[in-house]
Amino acid sequence: MVKVLLYNGKRRIETYAILDDGSERTILLHSAAHELGLQGPSEDLALRMIRQDISTVPGRSVSFSVSSAFHPQKRFRIHGAFTAIDLGLSKHSHPIDTLQKVYRHLRGPAKVLKHQSSTPQCLLTNTLTPSAELLSHVTRLWQMDVLPYQNEKLIIQSKQNTAAVRILEEKTIRVEVDGIQRYATPLLWKKNVPPFSTPKESVLGLLHGTEKHLSKNPAKAETYSQEIKKLLDAGYIKKLTSAESQASVSAWYIPHHMVRHNVKDRIVFNCSFAHQGASLNEHLLPGPTLGSTLLGVLLRFREYPIAVSSDIKGMFHQVRLLPEDKPFLRFLWRDTARSTSPGASCTKLAYAQKSGLRHTEHPEPTMRNIYRVLARQYDPLGLLIPYTTQAKILVQRLWSKKRDWDDPQLPTDLLQEWHAWESELHQLPAISLPRCYVSPETDFSTCTQSIHIFSDASEKAYGAVAYLRTVDHAGYIQVAFLAARSRVAPVRQQSIPRLELCAAHAGAQLAAVLRKELTLSISSITYWTDSTTVLTWLQSQSCRYKVFVGARVAGIQEMTEGSVWRTFSNFSELLEASVRARHGAATASNPTAEDYKQAELALFRKVESIVNSKPLGYTSSDVADPDPITPNMLLMGRPDPSTPQVIYSDIELLSCRRCKQCQALADQFWIHFIRNYLPSLQTRSKWQQERDDLTVGSIVLIVDQQLPRAMWPVGKVIAVIPGVDGRVRTAQIQVKDKSYTRSVARLIRLPAFPQDTPG
Repeated sequence: MVKVLLYNGKRRIETYAILDDGSERTILLHSAAHELGLQGPSEDLALRMIRQDISTVPGRSVSFSVSSAFHPQKRFRIHGAFTAIDLGLSKHSHPIDTLQKVYRHLRGPAKVLKHQSSTPQCLLTNTLTPSAELLSHVTRLWQMDVLPYQNEKLIIQSKQNTAAVRILEEKTIRVEVDGIQRYATPLLWKKNVPPFSTPKESVLGLLHGTEKHLSKNPAKAETYSQEIKKLLDAGYIKKLTSAESQASVSAWYIPHHMVRHNVKDRIVFNCSFAHQGASLNEHLLPGPTLGSTLLGVLLRFREYPIAVSSDIKGMFHQVRLLPEDKPFLRFLWRDTARSTSPGASCTKLAYAQKSGLRHTEHPEPTMRNIYRVLARQYDPLGLLIPYTTQAKILVQRLWSKKRDWDDPQLPTDLLQEWHAWESELHQLPAISLPRCYVSPETDFSTCTQSIHIFSDASEKAYGAVAYLRTVDHAGYIQVAFLAARSRVAPVRQQSIPRLELCAAHAGAQLAAVLRKELTLSISSITYWTDSTTVLTWLQSQSCRYKVFVGARVAGIQEMTEGSVWRTFSNFSELLEASVRARHGAATASNPTAEDYKQAELALFRKVESIVNSKPLGYTSSDVADPDPITPNMLLMGRPDPSTPQVIYSDIELLSCRRCKQCQALADQFWIHFIRNYLPSLQTRSKWQQERDDLTVGSIVLIVDQQLPRAMWPVGKVIAVIPGVDGRVRTAQIQVKDKSYTRSVARLIRLPAFPQDTPG
C-alpha cells in the first residue's frame, strides 16, 4: 500500500493505492471517482469472489492520472479503470465496538506516524495481462528445451524433502485407537520456528461469514452439520473443554468452509490463513510427493492380465497427530440449530483437491477457441500424438502472424485444415488397444522383456516412442506400445541433425521415466535413431562440441549409460526391400534372362546411389554444421536413397540368390570407389613427379631445426643407404672433418657447380 495523488484536470485528491501484481484490472472506488468528477462509458464487469461465485457489477470505465505523493511532477496515465457504486463488498457484520476496544489499530487512522521514512521508497510491480499469460502457455508448444537445465526450486525442494523425511522417520510412532494400531506423524516444522499463536477472535469473523452463507441454503447447512458430525463420530475431531483450550501455551485456529467436489460435499481447512503476518503453512515443510503419478499408474495398470483397483476410506483421516501438534490444528464450529459456543480440535490431517470441467461443444474457430479445444485433449500416454501434433503445428502457423485472440477472420487454408482436424474428434472414442502388454496366456517366468525407444525428427516436429518387446521360451514375440512424446519444432529454424538430437534426448528422458515407473524386469533398453550424425555425436566426448550439442550429448550419455544406440533406415524402404527379396527368392529356382536383367539394373541403381552421394562442395569437419549438398539430396530429397545394406561374404558373388549377389557386387564397387577414386580427388602438392635418388658426391644442405636457416651446414654425400623398395632413404654426409647420417627428408640437394672450361 502506497500513498498516491490522483488527478483529473484541475482536481486532485490524496489517497492510498494497493499494488497487486496479480490483478487483471485497475479498480477505483466510486467515492474517489465522484470527487474527481470522472465520467466514462458504461460497462458491466464480472467479478469472481473468494468462494468462486461470479457477480456482474454495472459501472463505468474511467481514465485519470496518478503520481507518487513524493514526486508529484512525474505522472502516469491510467486508462480504462473500472468504478461502480456497489462493488459487492460485504457490509460490516462484526462487533466493531468490542473489536476496537481490543485492537487499537481498528479505532481509526493514526494522527501522526511515529516513524516516517526519511527517503522516498519505490515499489516495482510487474503485471501480466490474461492475453500475455495465455500466449506464454501457447508458445510452450514449440519452445525447445534449454540445456544445461538446473531448476533452483527443485534443488531447494530436494533439501527440504530430505529434512521432512528425516523428521517423519525420527518422530513417527504407532498409537492404539479403539484397539487398532495406527500411525501418528508429526507436523513437519521448519527449523527455528518462532513462537506464534492466534486467538479465537481471529477466525470468528470467518466463521460468521460461513454461517451467513449457509443460512441462505438450509439444505446445504444441514449437509455441513452432518459432515462435521461424521468427523466427530469417527473420532477424527473432538470438542475441547474450556480447561483444555486454555491449557495450551500456543495454539493456532484455522478457518474452514464447505465445497462441493465430484457431486460430494467436503469440509476444507485453510491452513494458509494468515494472522499478523504469520500462517501455519509457511512454518511447515511441504514434504516430498509420495503419491504415484498418473502416468506411472497407467503404465503399471497394463503390466499384467489382471489389474486390481482399490481405495482406502478416509485415508488421510487414518493418520493421527502427535499430542504436542494437536493445538495447532484447532478450528471453531457450532451447531447453528443449537447455537452453542464454537470450539473443536483436529486429530487428523486435511487436504483438498481441484478439478476441471470438460466441454464437447465446437465454438467459433478463433485463436482462443482453437487452443482451448487442443488443450482439452488430455493424453498422458501419448496415444494421440500423431493426431494432436498436427493440431499443434497448425496452432504454430496461426501464431506466426499477430492476431487478436477472438478474431474469427483466420486464413481460409488454415481454417479448412482446422475443420478437417476437428471433424475427426468424434472418432477418438473408437480407438482401442489391449490393456495388457502381453496376451493372458503368457508365462512371465520364462519371458524376456526389453524396451525399444525410437526417435525421429522432421522440419516441423520431433519426438520419441517406446515399445515393450516380450519373447517367451518358444521364441514367440509380442510387441506393445508403452508411451510417446513429441514437440513441435521451434519457430527459429534448426538443422535436421540438431532436431534429431533433440528427439534422441526426448527418447532418453522417456526411457528414464519408464525405467522409474515400470515394475517389470527389463533385460535391456535399446535406442534407435536414423541419424548417423547423432550416433557420431553420442560416440564422442561432449566437450568437443558447442553448448547446444555438447549439453544434450552429455545429458543423453548420462541417461543412457550402459544401453545401446542403433540406427535404422526408412520403414517404407525396409518394406520395399523385403518385397523385392521375396520376389527374388521366388524366382531364384528358375532364373531367366529377365531375372538377370533385373539384377543388373538393381546393381546399377546401387552404383548410381554411391556416386550421387559424393558432396558437391566443401565438407566441414564439424559434425554440428549442416550436411553438405549431394546429388541424391537434389534428386531424392534425402542424402541416401538406397535400401538398408547387409554385409555378405565374397562367396556370395556366385550365389544364385541375385539379391545377395547384387549387394555383394555393390560392396566391391564401394571398396574400389573409396580406395582408388576418392583419393584422386584431393590433389597433393608434392610427390606428384618422379625424382632422382641422391648419389655419392652430391652437395646437400642439412636441415637443422635447432639452428637458423642461414647456419644450416653444407656437406657432401659420401655414401647412400637404400630402403626395402630400392630407393635411397638415408645418406652419410661429410661436413669438414665430421660425418653425419641423415634421412633424405632432412636433406636439400643443392645445384652442382658448373665445371670450369679451359680457355
